[in-house]
Amino acid sequence: MKLSRVLFHLGLVFLLAGCGCGGNEDAIRAMRALPKERLAELYQYIQSVDARRKNLDPIIMDFPRNPVPKKISDLNPKFLRVWDGKAYIHISGCFDDKIDLHFQGLNSPGRKKNISLTLGDHKGSETLWEQ
Repeated sequence: MKLSRVLFHLGLVFLLAGCGCGGNEDAIRAMRALPKERLAELYQYIQSVDARRKNLDPIIMDFPRNPVPKKISDLNPKFLRVWDGKAYIHISGCFDDKIDLHFQGLNSPGRKKNISLTLGDHKGSETLWEQ
């Protein structure tokens, strides 16, 4: 009896946790519609955040708990993480169905600089900008 109650509650938690996931089509369309100039500005901003890291520690910004920097506020981001020449901005979704912007080659001379968009739910990614 006790085990079935625990399993019921776990199932309920997973069901409720699934609410709010998915429905990422608007976020994907918005990220694909960003002009190349805006993507270049985003890359420069993220590169400046990476340059401020101390002792090679990652910079992590959780926006429900912290104010969103003005330079990325138009994206309505949920989370930002910058580490070791890479970064991502979580835009939408949860668990395996996330829409993220990934930044590669930050402050790394000779490495290709690019921004890619993950399409969520294991649908791969696509390059939005590269230099």
